[in-house]
Amino acid sequence: MAYTVSLVEGSVDFTALPIVKITEYPFEKGIYRPYAHGAACISDGWLWVRMLAFEAISIENSKIAAAFSLPESKKLLVIQADETSGSAVCRNENGEETAVCAEYRFFKGEDLQGKYWGVQARIKLDDIADVLPKEKLKAGACIYGNYFKVCETKPYVHYGSAFPYAFDKTQLNEQNGMAEFVIADY
Repeated sequence: MAYTVSLVEGSVDFTALPIVKITEYPFEKGIYRPYAHGAACISDGWLWVRMLAFEAISIENSKIAAAFSLPESKKLLVIQADETSGSAVCRNENGEETAVCAEYRFFKGEDLQGKYWGVQARIKLDDIADVLPKEKLKAGACIYGNYFKVCETKPYVHYGSAFPYAFDKTQLNEQNGMAEFVIADY
């Protein structure tokens, strides 16, 4: 099944975008498994990514992340954030990283499902052309991606992803577990 990265004209309304739920928590049963999800779109020369996690309390080192690449590439864009800070890097096939300038908006709230926190990040497509060239991000094109929810603070330790991922790797630099995302213009 292919997932969607939407092409949007004008302002981005994340409530109208399809989300990808983080449901793969591969380790022992009964561990802390927060509900989390992500969504992405391309609008006016920017890649927009929104990630959200439901956690009743603030947990140190609790992170959400997204990774994207082209099917034929070993280069990877990784965006990660905690409740107050974020980072974006392009990783090459040797694991070497180059920082990418991104704009972040952090938010917290509460609804009928509980308390949540999240981040909206936007990155100029020109700044990630080495990993996701603008000319390849057209309607009908395919990219690979995955979303992650990770925390190493006891007793809330968890490793989650939207698609099965080998968490025995120390960095999100392998393309294992990447799913197909189709760029859709609607």
